[in-house]
Amino acid sequence: FFEYHDKILENQQSLSDSNLKTWAQELGFSIDTCLDSQKYLDEVRKDLADAQAAGGRGTPYFVINGKPLSGAQPFSAFKQVIDAELA
Repeated sequence: FFEYHDKILENQQSLSDSNLKTWAQELGFSIDTCLDSQKYLDEVRKDLADAQAAGGRGTPYFVINGKPLSGAQPFSAFKQVIDAELA
């Protein structure tokens, strides 16, 4: 999972169905049937809408107890939000 996850994040500028399938195949996964059927398209659209409604504008995007944290952040940023919520 994480190898594929990393591959997608590293290549965000060239996302396409064809590339997603190729990258998956390179890692030993077969996602063709799932992607072609669009089985999870409605759920993906709902997740996107939820993230946008919560203020998400990029990847990665986190919500910690209702507090947004957007973009690649160091551990200290997470710690600051978590410590503030625990206080």
